[in-house]
Amino acid sequence: MNINNTEGGVSPLKARQSSRGGKNASKATATGKRRGGYAKSKGKRGGGGRNVGGYNVNTRFKARGEWKPPASGGTAMSPPIIGGKLPEGYKKWIEGEKGTADRQETTESLKEGVGTWDYETQGSPTWVQAWDNNIENVNKKYEDIDEYIADQKAIRDGEYKGASKGEIKDSITKKTTVFIKGTDGKPGYYQHYDAAGNKTHTSTGSPAKKKKTKKQNKLNKTKKNGI
Repeated sequence: MNINNTEGGVSPLKARQSSRGGKNASKATATGKRRGGYAKSKGKRGGGGRNVGGYNVNTRFKARGEWKPPASGGTAMSPPIIGGKLPEGYKKWIEGEKGTADRQETTESLKEGVGTWDYETQGSPTWVQAWDNNIENVNKKYEDIDEYIADQKAIRDGEYKGASKGEIKDSITKKTTVFIKGTDGKPGYYQHYDAAGNKTHTSTGSPAKKKKTKKQNKLNKTKKNGI
């Protein structure tokens, strides 16, 4: 028996004869005069036999082929998950990437030859240690260690005020500005899949806007009215 092509007016949908047979079928197939050649249905409700339920000898029934998704378009909503699986022929919205503008970044670093000192673990350095390690670039600011120590004593005794932290920082650091070129953005798109979850093709578009709930609409209305 060929289940894909049934000829002779016997329908695989025979269970529907109770609702489509009888006098309704008679009217539906009374085409002898109107269309020339189709016999009028003689079926009775639930009676079976030839030409019942509006079918005639020229009626063909063929099994539908495998469903294929359209090339583009369709719903922008997320497909419902049924029984843990997505339906056949679905698509997902893939978010694009935002581009970045050109920009400049400035970094600070110690000048060449300037020494460092770990104040947290080593405490404050002595004047000799500061000179030997060139802390705060003292080797470039004084002729020798004796001049440096004499200056530090005068500051300690209040003869004059020493340099501020900001002035010291500016004297031992250098600034470097780097240009960073921006990146181009990428638009979003739909990724299409077949029934097995394999990627088939992509299409352009935009995601569907989410419908606002009654609670959101009420909240927006309240804000608008200044309540």
